[in-house]
Amino acid sequence: MIDHDFIRKKLEAFEGKGIAKGYVPCRNGQVIGVSGVTIATGLDLGQQNATSLAAMGIPAPICTKFAPYLGLKKEAAVQTLAAAPLVLTPQEVAQVDGCVHAFYTANTAARFDKKVPMRRFAQQTPEVQAVVVSLEYHLGPGGAAKFVEKIVVGNVGGAIAMLEAETGIFANRRRAEAMLLRKALERGNP
Repeated sequence: MIDHDFIRKKLEAFEGKGIAKGYVPCRNGQVIGVSGVTIATGLDLGQQNATSLAAMGIPAPICTKFAPYLGLKKEAAVQTLAAAPLVLTPQEVAQVDGCVHAFYTANTAARFDKKVPMRRFAQQTPEVQAVVVSLEYHLGPGGAAKFVEKIVVGNVGGAIAMLEAETGIFANRRRAEAMLLRKALERGNP
């Protein structure tokens, strides 16, 4: 069984709870990576287009609000957002999060099941499900491939070590994901 509520709560813990005012992720005044205008629980509109938003099931009126920011990254996103701030209602944030989380969870499960037909995603613990979805959500489709390879062979300790070895700007997030798995492993759960 897929624990959607657990995954949602963990995504909010890793990404930040749904934010109603658009922002461009920055560190020390510099845009992080190729980030674009970000809204709700980490939806980076710089990585999206009208087709991808429709595929996620985001309602048309919200897609219209997002249109000026789609595909814009780095300084272009910063400038556009400064000229035209993006603000959603709490209900719109909830709609976006519901659509995006369901989309990522379903697609992650499908990729996992294709790669691991004998150990299906729905048979994994909520912790493993949450970490795989978190990696895919953060790194994009296929972003959890190395992690999944370790899970496939039952090497949860190796998966934890891989996450803990991250030294970049997302090291804290990877350590939080590793801690989630470690707690499950201590309970004898993964």
